[in-house]
Amino acid sequence: MKKDKKYLFYRLFRYVTPYKSAIVISVFAMVAIAIFEPMVPALLTPLIDENLIKNSSESSWKIPLFLIIIFIFKGLAEYIANVSSQWIANKAISEIRQDVFEHQLLLPLKTHQNETPGRITSRFLYDIPQISASLSSAWIILIRDSLVLFALTSYLFYISWTLTIIMLLVAPPIAFLINNVGKKMRSSNVEIQEATGELAKAIDQSIKGIREIKLYGNEKQQNLTFKQVSEYIRKKTMHVVKLSAANVPTVQVLAALAVTVVIYVATLLSEQNELTPGQFVSFIAAMSLLFEPIRRLTGVNSVIQKGIAASKSIFNLLDLEQEKTNGNKNSLMKATFVFQNSDSPLISFKNVVFKYTNQDELALNNVTFEIFRNESIGVVGRSGSGKSTIFNLLSGFYKISDGQIKINSKNIEVIPLKILRKNISWVGQPVVLFDDSVKSNILVGNPNATDDEILRALDASNSKEFVEKLKNKINFSIGPNGALLSGGQCQRLAIARSLVRNAPIFLFDEATSALDSRSENLIHNAITKTKRDKTIITIAHRISTIKECDRIFVFDSGRLIQIGNHNDLIQQDGMYRELVSASEGKINYRPK
Repeated sequence: MKKDKKYLFYRLFRYVTPYKSAIVISVFAMVAIAIFEPMVPALLTPLIDENLIKNSSESSWKIPLFLIIIFIFKGLAEYIANVSSQWIANKAISEIRQDVFEHQLLLPLKTHQNETPGRITSRFLYDIPQISASLSSAWIILIRDSLVLFALTSYLFYISWTLTIIMLLVAPPIAFLINNVGKKMRSSNVEIQEATGELAKAIDQSIKGIREIKLYGNEKQQNLTFKQVSEYIRKKTMHVVKLSAANVPTVQVLAALAVTVVIYVATLLSEQNELTPGQFVSFIAAMSLLFEPIRRLTGVNSVIQKGIAASKSIFNLLDLEQEKTNGNKNSLMKATFVFQNSDSPLISFKNVVFKYTNQDELALNNVTFEIFRNESIGVVGRSGSGKSTIFNLLSGFYKISDGQIKINSKNIEVIPLKILRKNISWVGQPVVLFDDSVKSNILVGNPNATDDEILRALDASNSKEFVEKLKNKINFSIGPNGALLSGGQCQRLAIARSLVRNAPIFLFDEATSALDSRSENLIHNAITKTKRDKTIITIAHRISTIKECDRIFVFDSGRLIQIGNHNDLIQQDGMYRELVSASEGKINYRPK
């Protein structure tokens, strides 16, 4: 669907409609402001004609009193209008922000990987604040000042329709100017949004890669890249600023031209006694009151165009298809139902073919195997041979191109993703931890875990010894992605997180790559203890990691080329023996 302005306004308006009571209060307050606005110049007519020219003292005290009353009630109405409007806008923005965050989490993994982290971040740091500005201030100005303009113009018609028509002749060129400038600003703001995403990406990469930047002396290149993007944003921003800045004075010049003509004609009418001095002053005063709302309405166009461009970006995201959950409401059975005991294979791949988007080569090519309950499987092969793809498919991150995957004799495509993933413990590479406490990171694996279960998981993963030495122990905050811990400590925490989940299937992707031999052996002992009622699949480059597995799968170029235990495979003249020899330093092995 084309994202035109009317459609975007309609979708934004849907975030506001739940707050009907506040909207009614706000609009009534704005109507009150519009009613009170022409009362001030209206009081000038009797003040000049009666009090000053005719020297009447009968109502000398009434007009000042009325002025005070008008300003009191007008100020109260402005307060109510501003507070209620801002409340509505902030509630709407809060819901938009929450919707974007929730939707982002529900998008398929491939969608996340096709978009830069910087662009994702810029939606929250740039796009949503632009919408916020439009909702919180722009719509107040549009409604309030439009009502004020209508009230003042109606009063001007009441005094002299001739002068008012002359004044209104300047309206069409002003409207044309605002519309033309608005289109140019909207286009520039879209380009600024995209560039802001690139800027956020440059910042993110410089933070994550600070060690590499320093070690390789790459500061100059990083600065140059950042400067180029920053300069592009500056130029585009200045283009919008110039358009906006030129727009306001141009409108004011056109309005001043109309005022000049009006004053001249008003002078002629006054000479012909068709306009009293009081009416003349009242007309000029009311007309001068038009300038400020016109100026605000002209200036708000820039804010609106930014909001439109930002809302288009936000709604494009919200329209992206979410990850398919598989199954239906009737298939939301208990998690244990899928994995009930039987003699059939727990996991089976049959002629599975898979290719990543925008890649020519197959990641998996006609792969077939079976894995039984409580079996430990090692997966080895050169980089890019398809090992991690097996894990991605088992976890439901991607859909296969051809073939069939079954879990407990059920096609994986009919198993709800929540149930599938609830029965999987995963340790990925690289390890991802959250900027929170040790305890909170462990609870990610199982939010219902008790402190005793957490401590047992820490002990089993050989993490307890270093956690006990941390300040606040399990309540110690580990920093962004575990920055305050060593690589090995982070990996052990990730393993503890998987252990506390206590799922029937364990997927370990290079789970011990950052550990020393002693820690690795301790963890393998812990994993071996859980093997009695778990199915464990381990991807490893270290042959020592998978030597004790029941079976080992050897992959090459997306194909499963060897299956067997360590002793059987080492006797064969094949890739596994090459990998073992390479890991032991017996041959000069280089991965393709």
